[in-house]
Amino acid sequence: MTSKNLKVAIWLVLAVSAVAVAKGPGGGSPGTGGGGGGGGPPTTEVSNNLAFPIFGLTGLSPNADIVWSVPDGTLGTNYVYGCAVPDGDFLTSACLNGTVPMSKDACATFCGVTSDEVFRIYKQKVPTQTWRSEVITPAEGLPNPAEVGLIDWGDALESRTSAATSKVRVEAMPFFDIRGVNGARTLTGIEMWHVSGTGVDEMWGARATDEAAPQPFPYETPYAIMNAGVTTLHLAKLSGPVTCPTQPSVTGSSPYDGIGSDNPDDVIAIWGGLEAGWGAGSTLFQDSEAYSAELNIQGKYVYGYNWDLKSYDTGGVAKAGWWRLTFVANGLDFTNATRVEVPIVPPAVPSTEPPTEAEGRLYVPVVREDVDLTFIDVCIASAKGGGGNSRKPPNPGEGE
Repeated sequence: MTSKNLKVAIWLVLAVSAVAVAKGPGGGSPGTGGGGGGGGPPTTEVSNNLAFPIFGLTGLSPNADIVWSVPDGTLGTNYVYGCAVPDGDFLTSACLNGTVPMSKDACATFCGVTSDEVFRIYKQKVPTQTWRSEVITPAEGLPNPAEVGLIDWGDALESRTSAATSKVRVEAMPFFDIRGVNGARTLTGIEMWHVSGTGVDEMWGARATDEAAPQPFPYETPYAIMNAGVTTLHLAKLSGPVTCPTQPSVTGSSPYDGIGSDNPDDVIAIWGGLEAGWGAGSTLFQDSEAYSAELNIQGKYVYGYNWDLKSYDTGGVAKAGWWRLTFVANGLDFTNATRVEVPIVPPAVPSTEPPTEAEGRLYVPVVREDVDLTFIDVCIASAKGGGGNSRKPPNPGEGE
């Protein structure tokens, strides 16, 4: 049985920086004898603080209280002022004159608000500033393995067609819903605001009060990002070069995902595990790579991989065509209740009318509870500019 839901929540505050990729050399191609490679070395960012609650299935310790420690700092070093006004998809605005931070009064004038509506935004990457959202672990009586409530694949995959020479950001973020264990419990996160930039230049920070002992603005959520340690990203080549889709699809655009097709010859449905991969020999190339969760500029753990198609070794198989990217993780149970969705958290601007199915993505993630995994089929174009974008562009920080 295959279950799938189109994403109905606008992906606003889980935008990604180029922080979190851990990928070693290609480990070979299961069942084909090919070679991987092309992902590049890990990127390490210092002093990113945790802001979204985490379910640490391995390698993370719980904390009794939220830690909030910010030393007396100077404007432009530790924090900038900001206000809550529309700023693209974000309901935040840092008060900057170019790159120079404004005073509190100037920020209020700039935003058209009173001084009570101006807040500090303490930046990430400042070693002397620390905060931490709530962390839960199986030691608290929570299940391990645990059911995935929501799964989100990055917008850069869902909303665009990349070329065979592109650097493609492959991201997945599984969420645990604690209401399945304790319906009355919520988890505490720290509200993060966008300061400036995108991609490698992106900066976010924690919104705080403007006083001698500043305090963060927490929020409550039933969701925690699931960190199961190093997992596996499986990449399978399904077809040769084709004409890639340019318009969003109601049921999914892949001829291989089993959605909207009654022809069994159109579906590569057999998962034989990491050694055998997909399709019992019907794939053209397969490869498994390390998929690591690292802490990004927004204070969220994200499974990330930089897929450098230009240098990626496919053993001579054409890179253009349909690929299946599969997220496989011990400790994560995908069920028929797992939804392809992402929770809205402050300071997101909720969609006034959720997109209809016809306003979906170019590429639609799939949950397969029968084999306990999730995948997304994407089409890679032969040349740059060979594909189209969906109605909504990807988030700042994502892209090729």
